[in-house]
Amino acid sequence: VMLDLIMPNMSGVDCLKEILKIDPSVKVLALSGYSPESDFVRQICPHIKGFLRKPWQASQLLKSVQMALNA
Repeated sequence: VMLDLIMPNMSGVDCLKEILKIDPSVKVLALSGYSPESDFVRQICPHIKGFLRKPWQASQLLKSVQMALNA
């Protein structure tokens, strides 16, 4: 799952919680403009397989997806 952490109707954290209820072993790549060191991102780190900071390039996305799938 590629999950944007900032969404209009549900937070990325709440969305992640719902996804994990469906499949606790799901592989999630988080996408955000936030720094990976922010408290907001640290809160979800144990549950994600990768993080990609916006703006990103297609080559970075491909590499991040491959790493998340292999994690």
